[in-house]
Amino acid sequence: MAKDLRELYCATCRSREQHVALESREQRRWLREVTGRVPDGFWMCTRPGCRNVRTYWEDEPFDQPLRMP
Repeated sequence: MAKDLRELYCATCRSREQHVALESREQRRWLREVTGRVPDGFWMCTRPGCRNVRTYWEDEPFDQPLRMP
């Protein structure tokens, strides 16, 4: 299965970067445990060392940046 990639603005990198949709069970479970939110529609920055999480429509959906471990 090909990964769904999009170029979106990353608030952490402060530039447009490639983002991948959260697809793995582990990523989705982690996001739900940390935020209590349904993990649908979230994207992760693929720039090395970043891994910032955002929604498709919102650059900064959390008060503090949230990075996937």
